[in-house]
Amino acid sequence: MELRLRLSGRARDFIEQVVHEMVVRFPITRDEAVGRVNHAWGHLDYLGDEDLIFHEPPDDWARTIYYGKDSRWWQGEDGLEPLPYGPDA
Repeated sequence: MELRLRLSGRARDFIEQVVHEMVVRFPITRDEAVGRVNHAWGHLDYLGDEDLIFHEPPDDWARTIYYGKDSRWWQGEDGLEPLPYGPDA
């Protein structure tokens, strides 16, 4: 699966780091990680060099995309369930 986002080079590199963090932290494939990113940010027109995505590190975005923005994963990940993923999600 490929990223379906319009990105600057810097944003593409950053998002690839987010994808990498998701793959090494969670029991998911690269395709699923890319799909989750596409789902989370696909509604955005363009991510450029000065975008707000850079205000959080890639590992934080990986957790937010995986668990959800309201999951409060920073208080502890024990017992957290990932957001549903797949065609029916």
